[in-house]
Amino acid sequence: MQKCGINPKPKHFDALLSQTAAVGFLEFHTENLFAKGSAYQKILKLREKYEFSLHSIGLSLGSADGLDGAHLEKIANEVTQFAPILVSEHLSFSGFGGAFTPDLLPVPLNEESFSVFCKNIETFQNKIKRQILIENPSVYFAPNGETYDLADFMNGLCEKTGCGILLDVNNLEVCRQNIGTEPCNIIDALNTKFVKQIHLAGYKVQTRNDGKEIFLDNHGDFVFPKVWELYENAIAKFGDMPTLLEWDNEVPDLPILLQEANRANELKQKVLNHEYA
Repeated sequence: MQKCGINPKPKHFDALLSQTAAVGFLEFHTENLFAKGSAYQKILKLREKYEFSLHSIGLSLGSADGLDGAHLEKIANEVTQFAPILVSEHLSFSGFGGAFTPDLLPVPLNEESFSVFCKNIETFQNKIKRQILIENPSVYFAPNGETYDLADFMNGLCEKTGCGILLDVNNLEVCRQNIGTEPCNIIDALNTKFVKQIHLAGYKVQTRNDGKEIFLDNHGDFVFPKVWELYENAIAKFGDMPTLLEWDNEVPDLPILLQEANRANELKQKVLNHEYA
């Protein structure tokens, strides 16, 4: 069984270097590797002990004006440097016409956006000469003008470009709470051969001025029970997938990360052994 990975922060680096933690891999946001400071030197040493995956957050695959060449070149350099087991990005956009946002914004799922994503995914894959995985988004409102459902859109991207899917089950739950999509239907509809990785994380519930609750994909808490249930469903369908425990805000000490990752390992083992309810 493949052990769950974690996405460590600088506060964890020394502990990870002084031991060999029982994790499947370490995942880093690729953009955080662009600054070549003291933390980068420790990351180079970590690569000698652990497998890596690289997860980009700023390439903006949904941008109709194409990918930023300088940004893509930097990502390609890190892929060459670290030889990760997986490379991924998001089904979203964060920039257009030279303006950029700090958020991963949703794109209406229609023929126009399908064409844009295909073009940009192919550009990315051709540059790094390997497959990338595309992560399903967290959505806070239902965009107008959609003609695809999420599973058909992502299956179609994989068929057209040869990319794979990073299935974030926390994002599925966030979308269920915010716009009413049914996660189990999405899991059922995704083609098994395309799903190559799973993400787990915690969300945050915030109350708007109008009193309505909104679920935020902030990666700042333990994994919630509904997300563990979705993880069970995903493993039951897709099998022994590489899994990442994400924690990006209010980050705990390493033992807590490892404890949560080990919970994922135990649950996966039960599902693979057909011991779950």
